[in-house]
Amino acid sequence: GWIGHMLSSTAEADYTLEKLTSMLREAGALLPEEEVTGLEMSAFGGRGFVGTMHKLNLTYNTDRAGLEKVLVLKTSGDAKGKAFSIGIGGYREGSFYNTFAKTTCKDYALPSFHAYSNSLTGKYSILMRDMSKDHVGVNLLLGNQIWGLPEGFDRSA
Repeated sequence: GWIGHMLSSTAEADYTLEKLTSMLREAGALLPEEEVTGLEMSAFGGRGFVGTMHKLNLTYNTDRAGLEKVLVLKTSGDAKGKAFSIGIGGYREGSFYNTFAKTTCKDYALPSFHAYSNSLTGKYSILMRDMSKDHVGVNLLLGNQIWGLPEGFDRSA
């Protein structure tokens, strides 16, 4: 049925060139004549607790300076991830980026281009700027309470 379909569909499959173009235009990141012409999606980090993270390498029909060439997509992932998201409220992260991150926390929240959440299905997705090249996540500085530091990570670097 409908609920089974919603729980089994993956948010990653929802990200087509057309949809990414529309999202980035709505966010003000693309001009009306600009569009996403290429997408290469790969697993990113492998450290998502509730869902999955992907790195999106994008190409455009223009070489305009300032276009985001790499974005990060956080999603609820598979049916197990969605069910877990319902149980612990993980879907609320998408809601945060649609509300507080744009108002109350706009000076502190990570920049995002699109966010979606659904409490009924547990599905959420957040399309955000890739901060990994400029910032070190707190998990890498302090270690994550679930799995610790990545093997071979050097904090002194």
